[in-house]
Order: sequence, then structure tokens, then C-alpha cells
Amino acid sequence: MVDEPTTGLSLTDRLIAGILLNIGWIVMLIGLEPVGASLITGSKLSSVWAVIIITVIGLAALVAGLTWPPSNPETRELVASVVEPVSAYSGWIMIGLVSVLWLVNFVPSIQGRQIATIQSDMTRYVLPRHLSEKQVHQISEFLAQHDPKEITIVSPIDEEASQYAGEFWTAFTDGGWKVHRDVSGTYSNRPLPEGLSIDFRGSNGPSSVEPDPKHPNASTLLVRALKEAHVEPESAGSSGVDDGSEHGTLSLGINHRRMDDGVLQSKKREIERLHKLETEQAD
Repeated sequence: MVDEPTTGLSLTDRLIAGILLNIGWIVMLIGLEPVGASLITGSKLSSVWAVIIITVIGLAALVAGLTWPPSNPETRELVASVVEPVSAYSGWIMIGLVSVLWLVNFVPSIQGRQIATIQSDMTRYVLPRHLSEKQVHQISEFLAQHDPKEITIVSPIDEEASQYAGEFWTAFTDGGWKVHRDVSGTYSNRPLPEGLSIDFRGSNGPSSVEPDPKHPNASTLLVRALKEAHVEPESAGSSGVDDGSEHGTLSLGINHRRMDDGVLQSKKREIERLHKLETEQAD
């Protein structure tokens, strides 16, 4: 082999340095990607040691590329004997490493969405509906800040619905409300909608009581309390005006959960109806 001038690197040395640098930064990106994802999403690293090992390997390759050639001729010849035969495929090697980097990002995101979908379906179709202790506290704490009201919790004779109703009973009574129970499964002989629903029945004539923003009516307080705890009823209905008098009846219906996709398709519409109900009762 003809010696290259000492003022520059030989073609082989430049090739080796370039491959080491490319491998180094790609491997480091692969190793550090989970760290970035963890910082952004707040999730926990699945394997800290794997991140450290991969990052160190990438850093070593970068340092080797920047300081190439090594002072030891034997090391240089050994690396050259490995790199020269595969130098013709260096482009494919880079594509492979980039593909690995892409898969490291893409596959977990797909798996994460699939897991989230399964968890959502389990919660929606399989697991019993449930108010967490935090939600019970949020509802009761909000209601306790206002005048006590009355509400009727309506549900069929169903174990899952009854347990869910019991949690609302606790939240309302802790908030100072007077709670009645109705296990007929109907709103005054009207079918109880599927899922969680709100119903108010009041007088049809003009209200003789002026609305007081500082003392919201029961319907408004219920909607706001549920919103505070991130509980979204599937439906809401009203007849008459809730003027805070004793002539109106506010009910929370807890029927069998909805088992179709209508709850997703009508979600926006029902939220708009809840907002309209809240606005009408507040006026």
C-alpha cells in the first residue's frame, strides 16, 4: 500500500471516519429518543440501562470518528479490514439504521394507541362505572359552597347501576344536598335513557322568582359539579323553569350503560345540550 501524505487522511481513513460518525449520531439518537419522549409525556423509562448502553456505544463511535485514525497501527488495520469489505454497502447500512430509528419511534406509538383503545373499550363496555374518591370529593366540595338543594337519583334494580348511584349519593349528601332514591327505573313513567342522564321537571308558567347569580338553581349546580369532576352525562332533558322553588324536581338517572357507538357520535350534541340547559337555567 502506498503511504498517503501526512498532511491528510487516506481515502480509507476518510471512509472509516465518515461511517463511524454516521453510525455514532444515529445510534445516539436511538438511545436518547426514549429520554426525550419521557420528558415530553411524563412517562417512565422502561429500561434506563438500555438507554445508557446504547447512548455510550453511539458516543464511542462519534469519538472514534472524530479522532480517526488511531495511534495504534494494529487497531487501524483491524478496523480497516472490517470496514473496507462493507464500504460498498455503507449507504444501505445507513438506511437500515435510520429505519431502526423510525421503528423505535413509530412502533411504540402504534402500540400505545392500541393499548389506549383497548383500555377505553374495557372501561366503556366491561368494567363497572365508578366515581373515584377524588371525583366524589370534587362534586361534594363544589356543592358545599352553595345553598343545599334536593335531587332524586333514579336507577333500575341493577347491581352495577346501584353501586354507581351509591357513589353519587355519597357525593351529594357530603355536599349538603337532600337525596331521594327511586329504583323504578323511570322518570315519572317515562323511559329512563341509557347511561347517565339529567332530568328536570318544573312549572310551565312564567317564574315568579328573579334569578340570583349568587345563588344558582339546582340544575345549574348539578351540571357544574359534574363538569368539575369531569363526569359527562349521556343525555339531559328539561320541562319548565327551574326557578329554585319547591315545585320543580331534579333527577339524576343512572341506567344500564350504553353499549353502542351512538354515545360517541352524539357526544358533541349532548355536551351542547348540557351547556344550553345550564345557560337557560342560569338566565
